[in-house]
Amino acid sequence: MLIRARCNFCDREDHVVLASIKTPLTPEPSFLVRCTGCGLVYMNPMCPVEEEKEFYAHEYYKIGEERHWHENRLSYFEQAFQRIGDSFQTGRLLDVGCGKGYFLEMARKRGWKVYGVDPSQEAVLFARNSLGLEAFAGELKDAHLESESFEVITAWNVLDHMYDPWADLQEIFRILKRGGLLGLRVLNLDFHLFLYHLSNVLGVISVGRLNLSPLVGFHPHMFSSRCIKKWLEKAGFVDIRMENSALVPGTASAVVGRVTEQFLRKLTYLLVESCYYLSLRTLVMGPSLMIFAKKP
Repeated sequence: MLIRARCNFCDREDHVVLASIKTPLTPEPSFLVRCTGCGLVYMNPMCPVEEEKEFYAHEYYKIGEERHWHENRLSYFEQAFQRIGDSFQTGRLLDVGCGKGYFLEMARKRGWKVYGVDPSQEAVLFARNSLGLEAFAGELKDAHLESESFEVITAWNVLDHMYDPWADLQEIFRILKRGGLLGLRVLNLDFHLFLYHLSNVLGVISVGRLNLSPLVGFHPHMFSSRCIKKWLEKAGFVDIRMENSALVPGTASAVVGRVTEQFLRKLTYLLVESCYYLSLRTLVMGPSLMIFAKKP
């Protein structure tokens, strides 16, 4: 049973409805809404916190084949290491929402001392037993990590899934060392909202058999580049840099076929990157945002 939610950032109830949605976490119909106070976009109503914890602890990593959690993510993992390398070569690295530990394994091979946190007991056991990694099963706040103890903290596809992302971002700030680097990846609200409306238009005019709805992604919290920048600044971060995340294989192959999906993925990335550089790195239009920020 879904429950009414308040804005996680400013705690207001007032909102405007943007879209009617369903997700694996909320099989019942819900809505994507925008807070009239701060502009945060989130699902309302949403799952009770205990149901959400249960889903991520036991069900989330059953979605998709194994390559979805490993090979499909290598492109943005490599992108992340290039950006991290601009600031640090080695040190202590924490991956929040580490999953089965594939990113941590890559970091360890590059000389990093690594640690992971993830709500899934199953995923953490894999990271420990199969990859020999140190990881904590549970929420970030329950790991009780020391203040200013990591040079780099990453959270790939995590912040927009969290039930209380604002509190978790503040916890990340506490744990990160002064001068340390935060790396985030979240869905780009503007891209997916555009695709949602385009899918509805195509559905009305019945253009062939093309159905774009499987390509639209909505998480419990959704961030535009403007909103995530506001959050990071409010939390105390500086030197915030945003770019288009490398695209990964996904559900598009089920819609248009694998060969066409590869072509469209490369074309989409070329288009959004062209806009990014032509706008002097101010227009970030890709399906996912890659964000880096520092703690002063």
